[in-house]
Amino acid sequence: MARGKLTEIVIAQKLAKSMIKALKNDVNVYNVNIIEYYIRKALIQGAKKKYKTKSKRHNTKKVSVIQLNLLDIEIGRFDSYTEAEKVTGISKESICMVCNGKDHRYTAGGYYWKKKYK
Repeated sequence: MARGKLTEIVIAQKLAKSMIKALKNDVNVYNVNIIEYYIRKALIQGAKKKYKTKSKRHNTKKVSVIQLNLLDIEIGRFDSYTEAEKVTGISKESICMVCNGKDHRYTAGGYYWKKKYK
């Protein structure tokens, strides 16, 4: 989310809070809570509609996965992360994180993993 868009949301939230404080002086507490609920709901819906981003498509290339032991010797080759998970019992999320280098992971299930585009 861009910085300008974020500041607009913050300003709108501050404006809503000041409106709620002003209403609390004039109306009983029950009505203020209802009004506060609808103001916040409108702000959230407005922010979602105004700043909704297009979902990013993930890489659609087919990926095969190579399982290596700790001496870098190939043990297995799989057509997908799902197939590797079914055969080895190691979660595909962990295998994917190792292949993509996320969270500084080097192994999953005690093995190195590499991806290879088909």
